[in-house]
Amino acid sequence: MKTILALLSILISWTALSQQSELIIRQGHTAGINMVQYSPTGKYVYSASDDKSIKMWDVQTGIDVNTFNAHEAPVNSIHLSQDGKLLVSGDRSGTIILWDAITGEVKTQIQAHEGSANTAKLSNDATMIISGGEDEILKLWNTSGDTIKTISGFTAPIMNLAISPSGDRIVTGGGKNNGVEVKLVDPEKGKILADALDNVKGSGAAIAYTKAIMTGFAVIGNVANGRIGKESTTIFVMTYSNIEFTNDGKRILFSQNVFTPFLAEKGEEEETGSASVSLVELSENRNHFGEVSKPIRWQINNPRGVAVLSQDQTKVIVNEQRSIKVYDIENADFPEPGNKEAINYVPPVVKEIKNITKNTNWLALSPDYRTIVTSDQKRQLKLWDYETGRKIRDMEGYVQPALAVDVMPDGKHILVGSLDRDMTMWDITTGTLVRTFDRSSDINHIDVSKDGKYMATTAVNTSFMKIWNFKTGRLYKTLKEKKDNIVWVKFNPEDEDKIWALTDANDLNEWSVTDYKSKKSKEDFQSLEDKFSRGDYSIRFDGYDVTIKKGNQKIINDTQQGIITDAVFSMDSRFAITTNESGEIALYNLQQGKKTISMALIEEGGFIAYTPDFHYTSSKNAAKAIAFKEGNNVLPFEQLELKHNRPDVIAKTLGYASEKLIASYEAAYNKRLKRLGFNPADLSTSNELPKMDVDMLSIPLETDQRTLTFSAKATDENQSINRLQVYINDVPAFGSNGISVAPSASITKDISVELGKGLNEIKVTAINSKGLESLPETFEVQLTTDFDKPDLYLVSIGVSQYQQSQHNLAFAAKDAGDIISTMKGSSEYENVFEKLIVNQNATDANIQAIRSFVEQAQVDDVVMIFIAGHGVLDKDYTYYFATHNMDFNNPSSGGLSYEQLQALIDGIKCRNKLLMMDTCHAGELDEDDIEEAEESISSVGSVAFRSAGSLVKLKENSFGLDNTLELSKALFSDMRKGTGATVISAAGGTEFAAEGVNSENGLFTSCLIQGFSTRRADINRDRDYRVSEIRQYVGEQVILLSNGKQVPTSREENIRNDFKVY
Repeated sequence: MKTILALLSILISWTALSQQSELIIRQGHTAGINMVQYSPTGKYVYSASDDKSIKMWDVQTGIDVNTFNAHEAPVNSIHLSQDGKLLVSGDRSGTIILWDAITGEVKTQIQAHEGSANTAKLSNDATMIISGGEDEILKLWNTSGDTIKTISGFTAPIMNLAISPSGDRIVTGGGKNNGVEVKLVDPEKGKILADALDNVKGSGAAIAYTKAIMTGFAVIGNVANGRIGKESTTIFVMTYSNIEFTNDGKRILFSQNVFTPFLAEKGEEEETGSASVSLVELSENRNHFGEVSKPIRWQINNPRGVAVLSQDQTKVIVNEQRSIKVYDIENADFPEPGNKEAINYVPPVVKEIKNITKNTNWLALSPDYRTIVTSDQKRQLKLWDYETGRKIRDMEGYVQPALAVDVMPDGKHILVGSLDRDMTMWDITTGTLVRTFDRSSDINHIDVSKDGKYMATTAVNTSFMKIWNFKTGRLYKTLKEKKDNIVWVKFNPEDEDKIWALTDANDLNEWSVTDYKSKKSKEDFQSLEDKFSRGDYSIRFDGYDVTIKKGNQKIINDTQQGIITDAVFSMDSRFAITTNESGEIALYNLQQGKKTISMALIEEGGFIAYTPDFHYTSSKNAAKAIAFKEGNNVLPFEQLELKHNRPDVIAKTLGYASEKLIASYEAAYNKRLKRLGFNPADLSTSNELPKMDVDMLSIPLETDQRTLTFSAKATDENQSINRLQVYINDVPAFGSNGISVAPSASITKDISVELGKGLNEIKVTAINSKGLESLPETFEVQLTTDFDKPDLYLVSIGVSQYQQSQHNLAFAAKDAGDIISTMKGSSEYENVFEKLIVNQNATDANIQAIRSFVEQAQVDDVVMIFIAGHGVLDKDYTYYFATHNMDFNNPSSGGLSYEQLQALIDGIKCRNKLLMMDTCHAGELDEDDIEEAEESISSVGSVAFRSAGSLVKLKENSFGLDNTLELSKALFSDMRKGTGATVISAAGGTEFAAEGVNSENGLFTSCLIQGFSTRRADINRDRDYRVSEIRQYVGEQVILLSNGKQVPTSREENIRNDFKVY
């Protein structure tokens, strides 16, 4: 069997940094998780899954940094060596694989058991593998895969095992239908020493009771008469999820799981039942189990419960149905067996972590016992603080498995079916997702009609096919087989009222779409399927492997990173396109004989397209699914995203886009670098940057103290460090200039910050004398203190009357007053402290004096500054807000620049800051995009415009009237830190802001007020009006009412801090 190295996370290598670096598309698991284990250092968590993969997760970030993918069946178990260098795994086909636990390289592969390899563990010295299987055999192997011993004599499949600390004893737990066995084994002699049930002592009643609860027959006794199904042959199924020795090797902890399928609803057979926890002693000579007269054993309510010992061995931690409980076994008083009290007794619960996922199926404790990781069959991994019970983070992926593909007749678009119940359409000229057909099932086959008007789809494990209207995106018809599932469909190209459908019983039927009737078809299914060939080209796939031929000559052989699910050729025979279970949509260039582009669907409508040499383009909401690493160390997204997010490269590689479009994308990329103060030569490698280290061990995961102090050390081998910066939820805690320090190559400093409500994501960086900023050290701290409602500090400025009265406006001052009236109606705030500055009072000096007012706001309060009036550009295209006393012929005299407005809120204690500007030209400008306009427009009918001074328009360039600044904003996230505030502008930099459109307010202000008063700005209907919702609603309404002539923009945005405003 071919070895497929650890790449299911879709890793693309390059050498842009000093070491080998990789782009990670964060897939996560695509099926249920069966087991998790921490690395000995606690830095990583490993997980085994039904998707046939093992993943390696970075605990600090929750990112899956590596995937081990060579199993061809679901992975049951994993076990790490004590030094963390080796990992052994077993799967349901009986295969055991020994891996390099760091790189994911397969070292040894063994076909170990007939049937499932249920458990496999490394000996304490990592020189031997011990495995147990469905074949009721225990086997010992060396690490080269040679058999050392085969131990038989078991009467049940071996489900789990534990190795004593000294390595000279093994305990096995066997489970089968209606029975169980526990054996003690001497691995050196290859001999079973004892059976746990042989050592039960006491009265007849006590023995009967103890054996009953140890074998699971107590389950039967607790079932009411008549509830056992007449046709049920399996009353219960027992297994062992975990077995572990105490540190002294004298006792063994068992997690015994009992499933009761005869009581379960259909489909819930593996979710119905219970589990028990027991602690069993060994005899003095360790050749027998100790006499059991008073068993340490109790029941738990999760059939998938797993029990593990605490650090001091006096407590047992168990995942119950909706909580994690910590039982005190040292102070427990277990009663004598044989009475009702013994049946119901549980040890004292000293800690409970509530509201975890229902029916988690595994948990593991970190080596330092500070955190717990849990997993479940819904693919979720969660990290918990053991002391406080707080969930630290979800460890998850975002890529959706791709199951089907077909090409549209226009040759420029493809349809993809995925496991998230959506069918998506992709533009293969740009590598972008352009349309989603939702409300469908998990689509595993697609066929497009010859004219492109309809699509037919089948779904996973369903007996129906759906026909969709392409134009409307709506479901047109559903055709259903009586009993068998439909697995393939195809329109008849000669008569598109007819459609062929193949069932999983291998019956081919021809349906009439019009009358919903079907009949047996005499056609051969294989002869009808024409997706896998075009002209001289043909494609075949099997498992992970794909082969493409031209005639009889192989031109492409590739091993993908997921099981391949479908394939099709592009209309022009430029590409062969495949989909796979890892979510990759791969495009193979047939002329070049290699894969040139891959695409992936990210949850919530996101996408990414990427090349094998690390360039990519993505939707903004796909950023969460993208990460970078060196080795297995996660690098910050921001540092490498700037260099490798290249829509122009993707479009050029695909080869369909016009030179004009590619030039537009390239100009937008260069514009982005300019806005951030970079040129391509500045995109330094990581070893040229300063380095920042924070003492993480002293930082709590959560605290009820507002002030947090931590130690930070900054170093630079080449330059002096002159500033430190701390960002809390992307707001600079010490202002945009940070903390000034005496220049030095090495600086150690204790930094104190005030924490805000809830979760605080803290990033600490160092800046050197060249202005280069280090990669951030990032950590999170939850503030748990009680919170009052925030206060609102509202400054509302409106100028309708100017000293130069020819520039007077009608409604700007009214806008300012109306905003205060609106915001005072919000129930979000404890107090609303307002400052209204209008007309003659709105001088530059008075406005700048509001700094002392907003400085009173505390960390969790909200500061909102609203301005309405003229926005003016001087001869250098610099923006000024026109105060009452501004000289319109010289705006710098009395006017306030954008930088001066920013300074009002830079570095204040409050972190929730919003600046709204209802003026002309309030959006960002770039002089490369503009030129002077010849005509001035102050009004059209009853509609006036808030503009004076220089007028500009977009400059026509070599690739058309594209505003590269706005294109750059559309393509890329804003990475500028600034003040951490969000700035919403009423109009773009070359646009006018209107007033008097169907109201006595500015158009922008009118839409803002209506959004609150009508509740329409609460887009997701959760009664919270967040910054992002306000920006979206007001933007859409202004564009609609102005017929696209006024387009609000976000001059700056803090996506990380999307706080409530109303």
